[in-house]
Amino acid sequence: MTEQTDNGPTIDLALLAKLTGGLGDYKTVEKICSEFGQLYSEFLPDVFQSETGFAIEVSYTGFQSGLMEDLLAELGPSFAFANGSLRNWSPNFVLCCGNTFIIGLMERMLGAEASSVQQPQNRPLSDIELDLATMVFERIANVLRSGVNAPGGFEALLERPYNGKDRVAPEENGRPEFGAAIRMSIEIGKVTSEIALVIPQKAL
Repeated sequence: MTEQTDNGPTIDLALLAKLTGGLGDYKTVEKICSEFGQLYSEFLPDVFQSETGFAIEVSYTGFQSGLMEDLLAELGPSFAFANGSLRNWSPNFVLCCGNTFIIGLMERMLGAEASSVQQPQNRPLSDIELDLATMVFERIANVLRSGVNAPGGFEALLERPYNGKDRVAPEENGRPEFGAAIRMSIEIGKVTSEIALVIPQKAL
């Protein structure tokens, strides 16, 4: 229940999070995450094709619960991240997209036929590819905004995307926050990758 520090016993992080609404029960979080997965499976392909002309497929693959930073670390350097906020819903969440999807999309946008684009080797994204990732994350954020329908109808605010290896560690004196990683497969032609939303459980 508690752990000892130099200043005496402190309450367990998970218990504190439950008491303050920052950690939900497993079944509730599981249900909400699956609803997000269904939302993206139905709407992101339509949004993406109508705005870019490229067909994609999205499927919910599951979720993970844990500390936000642990969830992001597990995704690791094979993803690009974009820190975001949405007024009246959550001041901090992270959108994640597999590098291979951005690389494959770049090839298509440069004129390659779908049949000629093979599964690319995973690597960090270049500056130009990170610019393209901005467009992808904006579409992901638009579906998120529509789904949560936060009061006021504000747009989601996103920072510039960055490679997973460049993620800055949080301040040591900050309180760790529990979140959920909503994970989905995403396909464009022969390229299969993954997107994820890492959201504080307080927002869920």
